[in-house]
Amino acid sequence: MMHLEGYTPGPLPAHSELSTHDKWVLHRLNAAASDANVGMEEFDFAKATTAIYSFFLYDLCDNFLEMSKPVFDDKSSAAAKASQAVLHTCLEQGFRLLHPFMPFVTEELWQRLARSPGP
Repeated sequence: MMHLEGYTPGPLPAHSELSTHDKWVLHRLNAAASDANVGMEEFDFAKATTAIYSFFLYDLCDNFLEMSKPVFDDKSSAAAKASQAVLHTCLEQGFRLLHPFMPFVTEELWQRLARSPGP
């Protein structure tokens, strides 16, 4: 979440403005959400939690954050702003996926996540 300091949430940038690793992690988020939904519908909680765990550990932390470190070094660049928007989306949606299993932890983290301005 330190890469989101000073970030004001807004809509995701256009598809053409996203880097390859931005698009990849959004795809992995979508796949994790799909697998988690199927697991919940089938009452296969191991499948649901494994999908969410794998997304956070392997896709978001191991790959996306490591690939984005050079991009985040220059916070004023368009690529850094796009990656911040993607990171914010991944955290927000990831917390929503994880909330049924860890409500108190996700609630605490949710409160620390930047909110979009508005009514």
